[in-house]
Amino acid sequence: MTNVINLINVINVTNVINVINMINMINVINMIDMINMTNMINVINVINVTN
Repeated sequence: MTNVINLINVINVTNVINVINMINMINVINMIDMINMTNMINVINVINVTN
């Protein structure tokens, strides 16, 4: 019984870690997208100013 409980706990922990990792990945990707967007906008603005 304790073995089953331990197994379930291990599975739950890995699931939580996986979910956290997924969320972190998504957040990192979103951050990179945001940074890329702002960089593009800044470049476009600079080009517009020089024009």
